[in-house]
Amino acid sequence: MDRKYRLQLIDFYKSLMEISEEDLSALFSRLDQKRFKKGMIIKEAGKIDQFSRFVCEGLIGLYREKDGTPNLEYLFTTGDIATEFHSYYTNQASEYYLKTLNDGVYIELSADSQEYVAKKNHNLMKLESKVMSYIMSRRTEMNGIRLLGLEAGYRELTKYLGDYIFLLKQTDLAGLFNCSLRKVSRWYSEKGSKDL
Repeated sequence: MDRKYRLQLIDFYKSLMEISEEDLSALFSRLDQKRFKKGMIIKEAGKIDQFSRFVCEGLIGLYREKDGTPNLEYLFTTGDIATEFHSYYTNQASEYYLKTLNDGVYIELSADSQEYVAKKNHNLMKLESKVMSYIMSRRTEMNGIRLLGLEAGYRELTKYLGDYIFLLKQTDLAGLFNCSLRKVSRWYSEKGSKDL
């Protein structure tokens, strides 16, 4: 694992709770760093999501097909845990898939490894609970942005994503803000891309 990504993940865990180097070593022995390219499907529709992924760099979208078209439902960016939450925690297949929107890096932990280390180590069980709370708070934040609607939501999403906002297509915005592609196209035309 690259040192900078290891330190990034350690900082993330330590922001959630105090944790010893010994506990971190037990966990890090089960982690894998993965590089991804734009457009990769990292969790397929109809399958169980068996991994949680700490996003070190990049943007990942959670999609599902709606009327034969990819519909963006959620975004994971640097510092997020990318997983199809329901599938991962219930061990059930889902219609959602995870697709990368640019090149990047994540560190993944399998559900089996997470369960193994949590059973062996009380502190890592506590950390798992803290990570779950973090995931839920980020989901709440993203859902709040989605509920603002296209114009106000886009402004907040820009704060949330930074320059990654420019990776989103109009179809992604239509899915994310639950509006028509026509509405997004009209809004783009009225505002002009420089004002977005």
